[in-house]
Amino acid sequence: MRRGEQVSFVNGTLETMSNSTPSRVLSKVLDRLQNVKLSNQGYRACCSAHDDRTPSLSVWERNDGSIGLKCYAGCKPDAVLSALNLKWSDLQPEPNRESFVS
Repeated sequence: MRRGEQVSFVNGTLETMSNSTPSRVLSKVLDRLQNVKLSNQGYRACCSAHDDRTPSLSVWERNDGSIGLKCYAGCKPDAVLSALNLKWSDLQPEPNRESFVS
């Protein structure tokens, strides 16, 4: 994927020119956003917490698998999550079920 490349979701799957796909947790967030574009450190999208015409929300996956988000227009993370109908726990990686097999 290239920086600034437009991405879209088709049947819950991220569609771009490349074969790279985000994790399930990241897809859950990106799927609820508008005007999603690839950026240097993740994705940019229009912030759902305010009337955003130019993408001001950064969304990225951290090394631990959790999702980071920041609205450069100043919206608080709690407001962004509320507008997306998500909780903080939705930004955490899903447990590896294989590690719980006895």
